[in-house]
Parts: sequence; C-alpha cells; structure tokens
Amino acid sequence: MPKTIYVGLFFITALCTGASGTASDTIAKIDQLVSSEMARQGIPGMALAAVKNGEIVVAKGYGFANLNARVPATRQSIFQAGSIGKQFTAAAILLLEEHGKLRVDDRIARYLPLTRASWGSITLRHLLTHTSGVPEYEGKIDDQRDYSERQLTEFVGLLSRRSAPGEKFEYSNSGYLLLGVIIRTVTGKFHADYIREHIFEPLGMNTARILTDADTDPNRVTGYRVGNGRIVQQEWVSATFNQTADGVFICP
Repeated sequence: MPKTIYVGLFFITALCTGASGTASDTIAKIDQLVSSEMARQGIPGMALAAVKNGEIVVAKGYGFANLNARVPATRQSIFQAGSIGKQFTAAAILLLEEHGKLRVDDRIARYLPLTRASWGSITLRHLLTHTSGVPEYEGKIDDQRDYSERQLTEFVGLLSRRSAPGEKFEYSNSGYLLLGVIIRTVTGKFHADYIREHIFEPLGMNTARILTDADTDPNRVTGYRVGNGRIVQQEWVSATFNQTADGVFICP
C-alpha cells in the first residue's frame, strides 16, 4: 500500500508542476488518477490537497467518510493520521533536545520507568531511526485492554530483541511508543499535550488532536480495512491504544 500511494503522489506532483494544460485540465487528471486508484485498491474514501507555488490547485474529498450513512468525504473531513503521527513525536524529541532537556544519543534507560526490562545500549536515536532492535508490540498484546505506561514499557522491554542496537533498520511501532513515555518523563506531560502546546498550536493546526472515542466531531471519518476481500469497519481498541505515540492523531 505505501508504495502505491507514493507512486500516486508522484504523478499528482508531476501534474501540478507541469507547464502545459489549464487548471481545469489538471484537476480532471487528478480526479481520474485518484478515482482509478481508489477503485483498484478498494479505498472507501480519502481527501487530498495539491499545492503549486504556494497556491492550492485542488483540495477536495473523494468517496465516503462513512459507508453506512453514505456521508461523502470532503476537504473538511478529519482522518485518523496513523503512523504519520510519528513525525510529531520525533519533532517533539528534537525540540526537547534544542531546549537542553535531553540528547538523542542518550541511552533510553535514563528516561524510562524502572521495570524488569533491560535496555542495554539502546539510545533515543535508535528509537527515532527504527534501528533499536526492539520488535513490534502489535499482534503480541491484548489491544482491547487498558495498560499503564509502565506496563507497556515493561511489556515492550521484555520482548525478544530482533537485532543489536544500530545493526539494521526494522520498522518498529514499539520504539515510538517508548518515545512517548520518554516525553512524559522529561516534561511531566502526556506526549499529545506537549505536542499540542509546542507544535500544533504554534503552527495554527487547530483541528489536529489526539484520537479519542469521546470525540463527536461530525467531520470525523470512520476507519475501514480490507478483510476477506471486502471492506469492513476497523476493530475497536481500548483507549490505551488510541493514545500511544506511534500514531494516534487525527487531522484533516
């Protein structure tokens, strides 16, 4: 899926930066590309913005935000950002380094709650760059239960390491979960609150926020996945797994 999305973005960029054709021609080509990819990949709904020279060429929704109610997706639709949220977690860590609160080459054991886990030489840089050797927690934990940050830290820390720190790249949600715990240790604040105060608010990102079941925004999009060849609604997870720092923000 990511590879196909990147290919689509490449062609959208090419269409927006090309010299020939009118704006309406460009929008029609974007519409055609998006519609064909949605059909091919079984995507129920999406929204995009394409910008050229600082000006919005197109900003619109496609398909549906909710299939049952047949609510159309629009440019105001608010999507679960998923792992795009990792960039905000990483930015928060770098801001803390700028403010002298930590160093990315510090060992993470310095900032994590004391548990039975041993972290060895793993540094914040290893977590940021997916080179820590800490494996995925997803699929190994009951995501319909609630856990404290200490319990999550211990669970992740006791998983068998897949490689030595710095040895190889291996994508790890677990690493970013731990970065969220570290943000609280350093700031005394829940990572999403720190990100809101130091990133979202200064940038005017007024609709970006932490995912919560209590959110009743009418523009919020329902999540779906493909199961047995058909589109089904994504499974419910506990509040804990809507609040870890590996990707739980929603934004338009």
